[in-house]
Amino acid sequence: MAETESRSAPVASPMSFVSLIGIYAAVFAAMIALLLPITHFVALGLGTAVFNILLIRLGLRFGARQSMKTLPKG
Repeated sequence: MAETESRSAPVASPMSFVSLIGIYAAVFAAMIALLLPITHFVALGLGTAVFNILLIRLGLRFGARQSMKTLPKG
């Protein structure tokens, strides 16, 4: 008889989301480097800036959520 195991779907952690944003930022930087006549370093800088902005926003949102859990209600 075949045994069946019930497995729940893996929950996405913030770190996997951050790495996904990093992949998107790298693709974005590569597209800018190919489409615009600018140097690769400028495109890499723009991609890094986008990545940093998204990372800061994610950190602020996640931090606010954590602080709301830990703050005493009163």
